Amino acid sequence: MHTAAVPGIGDGRLCRGGRDVEGHTETDGRIARQQSGEPSHGGGRIMGQSIKWMIGLGVMATLLGACGKEEKQPAPEATVMDRVTAGEPVTLKVWGGDNEQVFQEQMVEPIRRKYPNVTLEQIPLGGNTLEKLIASGNTPDIMKATKNFMIFQVIPQKMNYDMTPLIKKYGYDLGRYDADMIKSMQGFSDKGEMYALPHIKVVHSLLYNKQLFDRFGVTPPKDNMTWDEAIQLAARMTRVDGGVQYRGMDMQFYNMIASQLNLEVIDRSGKANMSAWTRPAELFKRLYSIPGNNVAIPGTIARVMDPFYKETLAMVVVNPGPMITASKEYPQLSWDLATVPTYQELPNTDPYMNYTFLGIAATSKLKDEAFRVIAHLNSDEVQIGFNRLATPTVLSDPAIQKQFAADIPELKGKNVEALFKHKQSDPYVSVYFDNTVDTLVRQKFNEIITGAKDNNTILRELDEAIEKNIADKKQAGQ
Repeated sequence: MHTAAVPGIGDGRLCRGGRDVEGHTETDGRIARQQSGEPSHGGGRIMGQSIKWMIGLGVMATLLGACGKEEKQPAPEATVMDRVTAGEPVTLKVWGGDNEQVFQEQMVEPIRRKYPNVTLEQIPLGGNTLEKLIASGNTPDIMKATKNFMIFQVIPQKMNYDMTPLIKKYGYDLGRYDADMIKSMQGFSDKGEMYALPHIKVVHSLLYNKQLFDRFGVTPPKDNMTWDEAIQLAARMTRVDGGVQYRGMDMQFYNMIASQLNLEVIDRSGKANMSAWTRPAELFKRLYSIPGNNVAIPGTIARVMDPFYKETLAMVVVNPGPMITASKEYPQLSWDLATVPTYQELPNTDPYMNYTFLGIAATSKLKDEAFRVIAHLNSDEVQIGFNRLATPTVLSDPAIQKQFAADIPELKGKNVEALFKHKQSDPYVSVYFDNTVDTLVRQKFNEIITGAKDNNTILRELDEAIEKNIADKKQAGQ
């Protein structure tokens, strides 16, 4: 059941009576390439025509005005004014990992158009840990980061703030969001509190080089393949031709193949769980033991995409954002995408859910004002703009979802629907999982590739190493 929209917050429904608004707003089209786990990579803007945005926004404003008459009246408590809606000058500090161009396009400009009295100042995430900011007294009002930062920094530094009272105060409708993302965010609290709102969705796909498949006379990948089928296809595509080594398949991170089964590295009791990874370890070994395809885990998007750009890698499981950005840089590259391969016993399941969140810092003295800003950045108006420029929306409205990449001519005719066909998994991430544990797992999975030891031995040794790491952290009071 939808609650009433609130003036100034605006849940942004665009004529839910069935009218489809083709809006244009702002963003640079990156697919959530911000922080942690999804390394940020440069690249030119995909679409940046300010005039086009302004015209689109003008049209949208007119339509929204017409739609507004169809909305219910806000609840009495939702009409309480704050400095943002009262037009008073307000400066809010944002802690996040965007470069300056993305920060301006995805945050500053949308807010300036809606609330010209609001100034957003970014505190760059790089080097500025929350611990350092607290110590210096330079704390933010709004936090923008990928979800693992909630575990690694926000909650440990007690900067998490439950937004539920503000959600109720303003009659804000969480039903507009992808329900699994809301559940994921509530999972950070034993009480189901909302420490932030999802803002930008991260998606994954199987990219493939169409020219290589044509050249070698092999049928290209299709949606809903199993890992068994994909590995067989990788074996057929791995070869030396004309003195060049061509590889069949690679993947961005080792945990992609395990997260589909919702397997944790460290379980909720704080115990290492790698002994449960026998199935993904077996598939991982099969893929990377293909002669000519046995390379170390790249670990970053840049490294895994480089051979794809050079057309020596046929398929790659990855966040497709860099490829979308690089389409203009590599116009000769004929590529398309399919769904990520799945386990036969668990079809229609993608790798781990990830997203960028917007949260309010517990120390902020401008919580209402911060909420107004966050609400607008997640309005239909702004989310449509993101989505049309290939930054996937976190909203559940099919009318918005179907507009994905509509303003990106390089994606015309490509199978972008594959990005949304599967449900994303959401394995538990322990507070003890950090870069040191990640490095341990990465090193041991590289041992699987070399075949120096059997998988069971490697997983047992990994459990032992992680257990020692956890014990050391506990002894150090972490």
